[in-house]
Amino acid sequence: ILIASYNRTSYFIDSSDFLTGITSNRISRIGIFVDLFLTNIWTFLFGVGYGQMNMEMDFFDVLVSYGLIAFMFVYGFLFTILK
Repeated sequence: ILIASYNRTSYFIDSSDFLTGITSNRISRIGIFVDLFLTNIWTFLFGVGYGQMNMEMDFFDVLVSYGLIAFMFVYGFLFTILK
């Protein structure tokens, strides 16, 4: 399993840049995310809804799906617990 994971990651890094390689090309979705959030204040505050757009990165999934307000509650709560 470790060798297969290493081979997959090294393939992505070799075929593109480092950031694209370690995120398995998920970084390309960030542009869509930024365009979506900068064009509509309601989407920025309240999100697009669960399952409408999947970033496949937990941090951004919460922000895209539920918006900035819910994002602050979720990660504020987690930060408080860890603190």
